[in-house]
Amino acid sequence: MAKVDRRALFKHLKSDDIARVYYVHGDDTFMLDSAVDAIVRKAIPEGPNEFNFDSFRGREASAENIRPACEMLPMLSPKRVVLVRGIQAMPVSELNELTDYFNDPAPSTCLILEANTTDKKPDGRGSAMKAMKKVAKVFEFPGFREWEIGDALARQIKRRGLNFSRDAAALMIESIGPDLARLDEALERVELFLGAEPPELVTAELGGQSVAVTREQRVCSLGEAVGAGESARAM
Repeated sequence: MAKVDRRALFKHLKSDDIARVYYVHGDDTFMLDSAVDAIVRKAIPEGPNEFNFDSFRGREASAENIRPACEMLPMLSPKRVVLVRGIQAMPVSELNELTDYFNDPAPSTCLILEANTTDKKPDGRGSAMKAMKKVAKVFEFPGFREWEIGDALARQIKRRGLNFSRDAAALMIESIGPDLARLDEALERVELFLGAEPPELVTAELGGQSVAVTREQRVCSLGEAVGAGESARAM
């Protein structure tokens, strides 16, 4: 499998103008949410409001509602954003009604199409998907593999102002798996447990200790240990 640059979208947003259409897809929920948030912030830095932002869900969305929202002129903002989440759930016939729009998207609108492909991928055979991919900026966010997740977790740890030992981070991944959304949820719990003055280093003394956690559990032993005031042996 070719390596995917998951930072490509964020690099683009730093250096390029906002595009008229974005298509973000993949099975990494955390990165998809981060991508959508970053595009919205770039397009409407003053923040979304009822005049410059519309959001739809694929299963309930219809071209009859999406297209007028895209063609509406922005108010009190140079851009408006239309977000359609879960386009993999839209019927192909409904999505195809947007083909003409993709051939000539409104210059004052940023249309964000998101597809979480964990269970289902959009049907790429329809005219809309073909037309959309010709005009859109397309970014993929596949799930992390075991050997890729370490760097992503390290960025989240740093973003939260924490400092984990290498062993602590490794055991967290082993306990929860390469799911960045769940790992970030666990980090949030740890941050709450640590309070306003976290230790300089959250370490793990593995020795003869065992960690009774499975990939299916939502709360890892790190949070439990830190919550009990045992940050020195957390995880």
